[in-house]
Amino acid sequence: MWSVLVVLTVLVLMYHTEAGDKATTSARKAYHILGALVFLTGILNDVPFMVLASGISAGIIILLEALRLSRIEPISAALQAAFDIYCDEKDCGVLAMTPIYLYFGLACPLALVPWRGSKMELELMSGVLATGIGDTAASWFGHRYGVNYWPGSSRTMEGTAFNVGLQMVAVYFLHLFEWLDAPHWVVRTGVAAAVSALVEAQTQQVD
Repeated sequence: MWSVLVVLTVLVLMYHTEAGDKATTSARKAYHILGALVFLTGILNDVPFMVLASGISAGIIILLEALRLSRIEPISAALQAAFDIYCDEKDCGVLAMTPIYLYFGLACPLALVPWRGSKMELELMSGVLATGIGDTAASWFGHRYGVNYWPGSSRTMEGTAFNVGLQMVAVYFLHLFEWLDAPHWVVRTGVAAAVSALVEAQTQQVD
């Protein structure tokens, strides 16, 4: 399953890049979902392997970004053309921070949370929950149904509430099927999801 998702993600990326159409926010959020599924299935099946794979992938991402900026033809031009499809006004700096933030948001818990060799700890899933599920839910629901905006923000209160709610639902099902070792999961997930959702609602740095 993990391998299938990885291949699917690469194929979708290649297809969209070759099509050359400018990606919308909704299209970019599709990669949040695919990335979250890759990490979720990997964490549930083999945490040590995912730690190794995420570390290697982080190095590849940094290498590709260095090649994009190094003006080595034709590699740099090809990478820049692919980047131009997905970038928005928040990627106006030198570095492509949006994909870097997305990847490290998913991967950092694997490096920061020790795995004790039993069921999955809730903290290992924090990147998947906050970045892959919560942020995507907030964007989709807020754009479609949101009417009440946070002061000084383009994010809606409805999107923030859906962000928290969907993270809670995801943890509930993971706990229900005994895939997760999460005592007191309601309080732990509720507090963490609320904090991450409020930060997401107030920041304008990345989308």
